[in-house]
Amino acid sequence: MIVKIQDNIHILDDILDCRRAALDDDFVAYRNHCYRVFNYCRVISGVSPDGSDKIAIAAAFMISASGQTERLTTSIPLNALLGIIWRKRAEANGATK
Repeated sequence: MIVKIQDNIHILDDILDCRRAALDDDFVAYRNHCYRVFNYCRVISGVSPDGSDKIAIAAAFMISASGQTERLTTSIPLNALLGIIWRKRAEANGATK
């Protein structure tokens, strides 16, 4: 299966632009990380284009700025995100919980 890597995701960029000040010098690195997570999750989950927005939103919010130092901390671990995607995929294919 050949999958085109998406490198222009409007909803992801819109969310990240709102957090640009908090991310400061880490903005570009974090944006690249979000795109990697988005594309990886999209490929392994097999979601439709409609579902891609949900993955983009989750990728954008997996790290949040916290405290006065605005250090980045993980708020949604990648394994939890992948678990949600796999569970939804299993349910869509008729697997039971």
